[in-house]
Amino acid sequence: MRPQAQIQFVMPIQPTGAKTAIMGEIGKKFIQAGKNYEEEFKIRIGEKQASSQVPRATDQEMLSVMTACGVRLTEDERVTLQGYIASQKDSTGSFPLMELLAAIGLPPQTLGFRG
Repeated sequence: MRPQAQIQFVMPIQPTGAKTAIMGEIGKKFIQAGKNYEEEFKIRIGEKQASSQVPRATDQEMLSVMTACGVRLTEDERVTLQGYIASQKDSTGSFPLMELLAAIGLPPQTLGFRG
């Protein structure tokens, strides 16, 4: 059995594939903040959840990560993000984190199951 290589986070240069221009602006703010947002999510949702097949997060965890990264949204960005999250929530109040990151143009690198 071969040991798995550790996947390293590399800060994107710009958002790619964002669902809308506003979502792309949110992704850009995460990049400009310069903090490893994936590591911040791992801290808040826990390593087990972060490495699950479909990592999930809550509104509070998202807000906590944004605060830790210093990401501040305009009113339009906040409404757009809240609307997207609301449309993705399940009965537990959580949403698929990797889908959210992709929607803001930040394809996940170190989150999710790597088997």
